[in-house]
Amino acid sequence: MEEIISAITYADSDIVAIQEIEKRMFQGAFQDQCQLIAERCNLNCSFTPLIKEMEREYGIALLFKPHVQIQGTFNEPLPRLNGAEPRALLGSNVLIGNIPITILTTHLGLRPKENLLQARYISDRLQEMNAKQSTIILAGDLNAIPQSRSLRLINPILKRCRPIHIGSTFPSYFPVLSLDHIFTSTHLSHSSTRVLKTPLFKRASDHLPLVSDLQLLEDT
Repeated sequence: MEEIISAITYADSDIVAIQEIEKRMFQGAFQDQCQLIAERCNLNCSFTPLIKEMEREYGIALLFKPHVQIQGTFNEPLPRLNGAEPRALLGSNVLIGNIPITILTTHLGLRPKENLLQARYISDRLQEMNAKQSTIILAGDLNAIPQSRSLRLINPILKRCRPIHIGSTFPSYFPVLSLDHIFTSTHLSHSSTRVLKTPLFKRASDHLPLVSDLQLLEDT
């Protein structure tokens, strides 16, 4: 946990999407990891549990610097195959300055059929949001490479932030697969997208973090 906190502090991002986060589970030393990260890194946290066992929870989260004002949070269960781990789309409607932005994160399933099913659900939701002219950021572990059928469903709706160099994020100790992605609506541009590859980030997680510098287009 200390390495995760150090990695988030070093990256110094305004918005952080994090998967496989635990609350009072044995693997997380029975800590509320989201709350701990938020307190130590001076961030606000939105967490949605995917698995609940008594008081223990496991899920995904969005974290924000204080100037990002959270207006509301929602989560939607994603379709899954029988016996598969629950998955969800977590969203926060925020204000940055006076600009409303919808921030989304997810962690899609590993099996191709299920992954495609979940990506299709998300693409349908993105089309609904686009119809309302929403400014959108989608970031997460999609368990899909850029050429996959799943990402081809999302690409026509949002722009993928392409890393300057090779964007492989998994496994962190010797990354060969680009499984983590950031997408935005056309209201945003990105000047730089990169994978953070120092030893700190390789120790903190089995995935390397993907970071993008985003700017709101002037005519938005």
